[in-house]
Amino acid sequence: MENRSQSPGEHGRSSLIAKVTSMKIIGYGEDALTLWVLTERTEEVLSCLSDNCPFDELLVFFRPSFGRRGSLPTESGATADSSQFGEFDAILGTPSCVYLIETKWSRSRECSGGTISLRREQILRHNVFRAYRSAWQSLGADPTWNSLLDRHEGKLAVGDIFYPIAPSGSQLAKNLESVLNGLRGCGEDMRDVIVCVNIHSSRTPPTTTHTGYTLVTIRRRTGLSKSMVMLWDEQSDEPQAADRVFPDINIFWPPLGYRCERRLRTLFLS
Repeated sequence: MENRSQSPGEHGRSSLIAKVTSMKIIGYGEDALTLWVLTERTEEVLSCLSDNCPFDELLVFFRPSFGRRGSLPTESGATADSSQFGEFDAILGTPSCVYLIETKWSRSRECSGGTISLRREQILRHNVFRAYRSAWQSLGADPTWNSLLDRHEGKLAVGDIFYPIAPSGSQLAKNLESVLNGLRGCGEDMRDVIVCVNIHSSRTPPTTTHTGYTLVTIRRRTGLSKSMVMLWDEQSDEPQAADRVFPDINIFWPPLGYRCERRLRTLFLS
């Protein structure tokens, strides 16, 4: 019988997977539920979007940050006083489409009367990113941030207002460039998606949202309370990451420099 010893790197990855598959993880709110959806219900989300992308061609950005500040110009033709425009809960890229995702749950203030209504700054975030991607794609095979600034004279038209392009060398520009380059191999089409996680079986999930947005409803059966949710538990009767996702997931988190090259490519940007 062949005796194959593990390398230190292999042993470390195996140890990490073993630890993940034996622990219980409890989370609160939309951030935790977004991570749960991405690791437990990705196939369900893609099915609802009628996208049959195989996992080895799927790219996922988990909570990519484009700054926390920003302004909302009130007059047509006005320019925002900040390049920052907030954080998506996730961005999914497939060969046919790019999906800009906001995650809500049954306790979100945007959920009321069977409808999810995003705030104005949330809708603007989608429009700003669309403008960035369209401009970036138009630069050809070898785009640079300075060429983007030069071609658009430092600002992008977003509807009837203007948004300043992030300064060259800034963290915002680096984050945007990483995401935009990562999505270059994905489909040109873009869709705005709201994923609503319903953790209250007694509540009827929302059924309508903004025109042009796709609403995907996911039901989460296991909740510790009205606010705390068990994300992963190997003893749960639900399919869990411990059983079917973590050994096959490719997680890349630049601050840790750790990569597990498997099925689903997930990028964390801070």
